[in-house]
Amino acid sequence: MSNFSKSAFVVLVLLGAMAAAPPVAKVSVWHSRDLQKLRPASLESLGHFGNHRANFIRRDRTGEAEVHVRTADVFVIQTGQATLVTGGRIPNAKSSTKTEIRGASIEGGQSQVLVPGDIVQIPAGLPHQFVLARGAEVTYFALKIDGK
Repeated sequence: MSNFSKSAFVVLVLLGAMAAAPPVAKVSVWHSRDLQKLRPASLESLGHFGNHRANFIRRDRTGEAEVHVRTADVFVIQTGQATLVTGGRIPNAKSSTKTEIRGASIEGGQSQVLVPGDIVQIPAGLPHQFVLARGAEVTYFALKIDGK
């Protein structure tokens, strides 16, 4: 086989392998300068990516207590301050969907103050709630990872 034939063969094999390979996923980047311009009323979806989704959230009041049956959360605080309550139990909890439980508050949980730059990972099944002081606001990036 000549060098030209060998090269052509290699190119054909590589082209075949590339055609059979799954497409390369698009990289998503959210620059802080762009996130700072977003002022979602409460939640701005940044996209769904297979087993996870990204959101940018603004809260200006205390949220409901919640438990995600199979979804873990990762939060990155961008602006403001909030108290995160985790653990304990949700009295009078009700299923809002087949994989999520909600209620007004958490009893017996642990509280910690979150400020810009803090990162939190909340495993599936753990009660959690953002509590805000009157007049306070917090914005954060939320990555929701479905454990299916």
